[in-house]
Amino acid sequence: MKRNRLNRLLDEKVLESADGGSFDGTVLVAVNGDIVLHEAYGWANRELEAASRPDTVYRIGSVTKPLTAAAVMRLAAKGALRTEDPVAEYVPGFPSGDRITLRHLLMHTSGIPNLTEQPSFAEQAKTRRSVDELIALFRGKPLEFEPGSRFKYSNSGYILLGKVIEAASGHTYSSYMKENVFEPAGMSASGLDDNRSLLQKRAAGYEFDASGMLCNASHIDMSNAFAAGGLYSTAADLYRWDKALRENRLLPEDIQSDMYQLHNPAGYGYGWFNQSEPDGTVYHHGGINGFSSSFVRDLKRGITVIVLSNTASVTPSVLSGELHKLAVRADGSR
Repeated sequence: MKRNRLNRLLDEKVLESADGGSFDGTVLVAVNGDIVLHEAYGWANRELEAASRPDTVYRIGSVTKPLTAAAVMRLAAKGALRTEDPVAEYVPGFPSGDRITLRHLLMHTSGIPNLTEQPSFAEQAKTRRSVDELIALFRGKPLEFEPGSRFKYSNSGYILLGKVIEAASGHTYSSYMKENVFEPAGMSASGLDDNRSLLQKRAAGYEFDASGMLCNASHIDMSNAFAAGGLYSTAADLYRWDKALRENRLLPEDIQSDMYQLHNPAGYGYGWFNQSEPDGTVYHHGGINGFSSSFVRDLKRGITVIVLSNTASVTPSVLSGELHKLAVRADGSR
């Protein structure tokens, strides 16, 4: 299947959602290093009638996690830490920190309760917090299970990994990500979000209320998302990161292979979910107040699908799967 035809098929699939009013955002699809679709749809700011653009900046929510995991593994590659190290080595005094390892945090098998599931979190998240104040919200909670015994998704674990990065590197999480991940990958439009900062080309976030009416997103101070969901980026920047990983410019191949392994029955590696079938596809979906995102990396076929939206919905995760299937069929017809 030729590139132009694939571009048309992909664009038509996105337009089905965009024209139906269920998608605003930016989409990028690449096959074997060739970008076959990079388009924007709908509105970046509905009140100002500002259209989405390919370089619109979005909060990426939990797509932050694979970036945080890669930063941890970059430190491991340099000998600054080991995944078998106990959390207590980097966060002294953390309860059960002598039994919880960095590997447990990476794989969501630590047993630490998920901060965002606390009933009071939505209200607490409106207040700006330091990293230590954020950790204090969950450090006193009892473990839900013995570390390493099972999988349970926990934003708390990735917040702790941000603290680990700071302790091991001697830099803030923000500066470490900038100097050791974003800049080497050429990601000039990515960073740790701060509500106080002016950010050019930033999309406004929206969500649906209980009646199904679209409204402005509920407020969250982004300090509460930190290394678990606090980054912003563009589709093009995330693709630059994808390329840097594929070209082994950020991490050695053997370390990357370990990141993508099925480390537990839930099919989670270090920052990436891994589909159970052996097709070499890893992915992560993200969501945060007013934004949703999906990042699919088909390592075997060289296919990348990035969908970023400024509306909180499941559309990006569904859409990315459909676009991936179209690209796979096209790849098989060549």
